[in-house]
Amino acid sequence: MYRVWNHVPTYLGLLLLGTAVALVWAQVGTASYDRVIAYPLLFNGLVGQDATVWLQTSGAAFGVIELGDVTRVLTPRSLVNDALMALFFFIAGKEVWEASVLDHGALRGGGAHLPLVMTLGGMAVPALVFLGLSWLLLGPIGAAAVAPGWVVPISTDLALSFVVARAIFGAGHPALRLLLLIALLDDAVAMAVLAAVSDAPEARPEWLLVSVAAAGIVWLTCNRLPRWLDRGNDLQPAASALRRRLGLWPYALAGAVSWFAFARAGVAPALGLLPIIPALPHADRAFGIYASAEKYLHDPLNEAAHRLMRPAQAALLAFGLVNMGVVLSDATALSGLVLAGFVLGKPLGLGLACLLALGVLRMRLPGGIDRRTLAVLCVVAGCGITLPVALSDAVFAAPTLRDAAVLGALGSLVTAPLAWVLARALGLAPQR
Repeated sequence: MYRVWNHVPTYLGLLLLGTAVALVWAQVGTASYDRVIAYPLLFNGLVGQDATVWLQTSGAAFGVIELGDVTRVLTPRSLVNDALMALFFFIAGKEVWEASVLDHGALRGGGAHLPLVMTLGGMAVPALVFLGLSWLLLGPIGAAAVAPGWVVPISTDLALSFVVARAIFGAGHPALRLLLLIALLDDAVAMAVLAAVSDAPEARPEWLLVSVAAAGIVWLTCNRLPRWLDRGNDLQPAASALRRRLGLWPYALAGAVSWFAFARAGVAPALGLLPIIPALPHADRAFGIYASAEKYLHDPLNEAAHRLMRPAQAALLAFGLVNMGVVLSDATALSGLVLAGFVLGKPLGLGLACLLALGVLRMRLPGGIDRRTLAVLCVVAGCGITLPVALSDAVFAAPTLRDAAVLGALGSLVTAPLAWVLARALGLAPQR
C-alpha cells in the first residue's frame, strides 16, 4: 500500500471541527445560527438559494416581504456550497481523472473490476433500502414526499472512511486501497448525481456549452499547441516559456468561465471547475489515490491542486460550519431512512455485490483481504458526510426535510465504532 498524503486526515479534521461547532451553536442558539447562515449577501439571478424558499423561511427575519424579479439569494451557506466547495470538488475530480486515464491509474485494468461491481451494489442497495422502508413505514403519500432522499445514502465519505479504516486495519493494509477505490468511484457517481438533481428557477443547459468551450480553448492554446510546437524536442521550450510567463492564470480564467456557465445552466456550480481538469497538462503516470508522492510533482495539474489545497481545507471547515447546524430534536422518519441506507444498505450492497463478483463473475479478492476483513470494510464504507449533505441540500428545498436528511447522514458516523467492534469480535488487529 502506497503512502497517502496527510492532507486527507486534515480534510476530515477540519470538516469535523466545523461540524462540532455548528452542532453546538444550533443547540444553544438556533435563531442566531439560522440568521447567520441565511444572511442575504446579494440578491441576484445567478447563484444562491431559491429566492422563493428564502423569502418563506428567512425573509421575515430580515424584514423582507417581497423580492420582485429576484430569483436567487446569495447567503453564507450558498456561498460556501456553490463557490468555495468548487475547490474541494476540483481536487476530488483530479483524483478521479488521474485514476481513470493515466498509466498505472487505479481505475484502469482488471484491478478496478471488483471495486466497480462493489460500488454499483453499494449505491443501488442503499437507495432500495431507503425507498422500500419509506413505502412500508410512511405509505404511498409519505414515501412520495421523501422520495428524492434516495440519493443521500449512496455516497461514501472518502476521507472519513479512510481514516477509520486505517485505525482499524493499520496504515499498510491492502484493504485501504480497495476502500479508496470504492470511495473514489462513489464520489465520481455521486458528483454526477449531484449535477443531475440540481435545481434552478430556470434551467438553461445550453450554458454548459460555454463551459465545454472554455475547457476546449484553454486545452488547445495552452496544452495541445505548445506540445505540437515542441514535437521532437525533449526540452519543450514552447511549453516551458508559456508556463513561465502565464503560469496557471489561463486555467484559472477558464475555470471562472466554466463555473459561471454551470451557475447559469442551473447545474450545481460547485462542480463548475471539473471540465477544466482534462485541459491541464498532467503527469505521465498515476501514483495512487491521494498519494503522497504527488507532492513532488510540478506539472500544471498537480501544481493547481497544491495551490488549492489549503483553500479547499478552509472550504471544508466552512462547509461543516454552515451546513451541520441542525437541531437534534428535528430528527424525523426521513433521518431514520437515510441512516438505514448507510448502516444497513451500504454494507449489505457492498457485501452482496462482492459475493456476486466472486461467485458468478469469478473475480478474486486482492491479496491480504479475507472474508473477515471484507465484512469490516463494508461497514466502514457506510460513513458519509460531505457529498450526502451536498445532495441533501440539492434535493430538499424545504429546510425541515433538508435538516432531517442531514441528521441521518451525521448519524452514519455510528458506523465507525460499529466497524471497530466488529473487527475486534472477528479477531482483526491493526497491522504494524
